[in-house]
Amino acid sequence: MKIRMRRLHLFILLCATFSLLIHSPYEVFAENEVVSSIVKINDTTDNGPTLANGYWFGGSVANIGDLDGDGVNDLAVGANLDPGGGWHKGTVHIMFMNTDGSLKKPTVEIDDDTANGPELSDNDRFGASITNIGDLDGDGVNDLAVGARLDDIKSDGTDSDEDWNAGAVHILFMNIDGSVKSTEEINDFTANGPELSEADFFGTSITNIGDLDGDGVNDLAVGASGDGTGGIRRGAVHIMFMNTDGSVKSTVPINDSTTNSPELATGDQFGHGVANIGDLDGDGVNDLAVGAMQDDGIGSNRGAVHIIFMDEGKGPTITITSSNGSSGDTTSSTTLSYTATFSESTSNFTIDDITVTGTANDGSPAASNFAGSGTTYTFDVVKGSSYGTVLVSIAAGIATDAAENTNIETNIHTLITKLPTGGTCSKHIILGNCGTIAINNDEYRIIDTWTNVPTTEVLVGQPVTVTLSTLNNPTHTKIHFASVYTEIFNSPTNFEQGVHIDYSVLSGNHYVSDHVSQSQLFQVAGATHRITEDPNVKNLEMFEVVFTMIFAKPMETSHIVIETENKFGIPETLYLISALKVNENLPQALTLEEKSKFDIEYEQEVIPEIIMDQEPDMDKVTCGDGTILKDDMCVAKGWSFLDFFKDFMKFFS
Repeated sequence: MKIRMRRLHLFILLCATFSLLIHSPYEVFAENEVVSSIVKINDTTDNGPTLANGYWFGGSVANIGDLDGDGVNDLAVGANLDPGGGWHKGTVHIMFMNTDGSLKKPTVEIDDDTANGPELSDNDRFGASITNIGDLDGDGVNDLAVGARLDDIKSDGTDSDEDWNAGAVHILFMNIDGSVKSTEEINDFTANGPELSEADFFGTSITNIGDLDGDGVNDLAVGASGDGTGGIRRGAVHIMFMNTDGSVKSTVPINDSTTNSPELATGDQFGHGVANIGDLDGDGVNDLAVGAMQDDGIGSNRGAVHIIFMDEGKGPTITITSSNGSSGDTTSSTTLSYTATFSESTSNFTIDDITVTGTANDGSPAASNFAGSGTTYTFDVVKGSSYGTVLVSIAAGIATDAAENTNIETNIHTLITKLPTGGTCSKHIILGNCGTIAINNDEYRIIDTWTNVPTTEVLVGQPVTVTLSTLNNPTHTKIHFASVYTEIFNSPTNFEQGVHIDYSVLSGNHYVSDHVSQSQLFQVAGATHRITEDPNVKNLEMFEVVFTMIFAKPMETSHIVIETENKFGIPETLYLISALKVNENLPQALTLEEKSKFDIEYEQEVIPEIIMDQEPDMDKVTCGDGTILKDDMCVAKGWSFLDFFKDFMKFFS
């Protein structure tokens, strides 16, 4: 019994031991491992860096992309305590990588002695931070931004204790072999750069934040962990909008005084670490994660990370346009209409924010009729009591966007208002800005070759006049020959298919084209010319060609095409789209004399009662001139040229 029990205990012990072997911690780790292998790079690595005690190689690391074009990304590694030919000047090592983690070629060292490299002094700590800024100068090679967090700079650009440990960032324009093409330093005295003070430690951290302002150039976020705004070493991050040459377009600091700022306390060291977190909230702008390694929270120096949701950092731009012309144009209009278009929705923009100056209106032009909201606003400027210049602009800092960025100043939009003159017309040779076209009493100043004008509607039997007006200069006028085309056609360019009146100013001849006979469309048609004086403008004589048409039948909406030619043979064709419509005359509105002159049959079913009620008493009929009574109906007799001329002249009194 005892033997059997011992054997049972032994069996249980063996099973337990086997189970431990199968389920050992080593075996569990192996099933969930994430690291397949490790390659260590140090000063013993083939082609590795040259190092000594206390260099702090690896204090910063950046993926510089495929610098040498072999298909493998390469590395830039900082060693900010490397003597660099002095004491703690700092160094950056460029390492060309193989796919197995080994180094393909010897490491290239960038320090104070490098050709075209940075100018450093003892304890600058160059290499404290590194970021790949992308191909800043467009030469196809990625460039570097490197922090030197203890750089001492004074206003003449030399190292000094005047701004002890203020810090700096060096922009390194790279070659494919790891050498440096040129270097630009950004510090407290850089134009548009950061405002720094002693021990700000600008360059403690750095990251490429992408093209924040949308100008096609990547921008930088740089930590200054010792920034003393509001208290010693609360910290700050400087957003720097970059130019392609490494200069700074503008800088915006983020600290505990910034709108929507982080809540910081003395010693937090906000900005000791900074990273581009991408577009976290989906607003199209990359956001930041910023470390504050000594944030106290609920305990001393526990640390914190602040997620900063970024705005593009610039206010809306403004474009001012006018329907009266581009900036610098001349116009004879008395009311100038403007549109101010903002690049994004704005608030607080009013008519008082529009600046209008110039010599028009006795030197006092002013904006009026203001309307709009969001991105689009309209307003007018009336030339007033006198012609002259009108200059319109909108100052910077007037309107704000949703992120409280104020607008950028506009350029000045200038228009010159003056009377039409006999000089060269803009846009067109003969008419254009120098003349007008009128259909009956509706007058238009034609600016474009193709123009939509309101449709003039007339009735059958009513006169229609098309008047071409231009300044009576030079002698014998600008208009030598003119034609007016009308009728229904599919396109204005097919106007040859319509009926037209041709008129030669010098000969005084006119005729109706035989494309459509006179009896089908016109009752009478002709043209003449005259010289008139504009009663509104002293001594301004206008030469006018007047075309007159009386339509014999209805016509759907028609284009009118004007062909002109000056005395030098230079032609001009203007298209007035859907300019004329001739409506039917109701039977009760027609006199028997009118009926006798037209070859028109009216359908009884249109208005049968009216036609029946208006059956004429033929015993009392008196036919009009040019007609005779035949078979109880006034019909046209054969017209002589004298008859036509007499009737035509009635319309010119």
